[in-house]
Amino acid sequence: MMDGATLFKDVGFERATIRAIAKGAGMSTGAVFANFEDKTALYVAVFGHPPLTPDQGRALVDALRQAQGALEAFADEEGVPELLASIKSALPPLPAKAASDA
Repeated sequence: MMDGATLFKDVGFERATIRAIAKGAGMSTGAVFANFEDKTALYVAVFGHPPLTPDQGRALVDALRQAQGALEAFADEEGVPELLASIKSALPPLPAKAASDA
């Protein structure tokens, strides 16, 4: 179900469809539903937790960015570079600044 993981990551839970997931996995939608009750059950099987709401996702990103900022002061400490790399890989890229903001 790695195709499901990729689709969920690329377009998000709400926009991912069982049809697109099945197509990416080379399966029929019936085969997906034979193994998973619904899209949420598939998501839980892939990621190990239910999908976040948009508000929960934004709150998580904010918390991770705050943690990243606080940890950067300790970047030379043992284990911190690895933790910072994990946080960075979990965060979406920052939006590019508009020309008027520069």
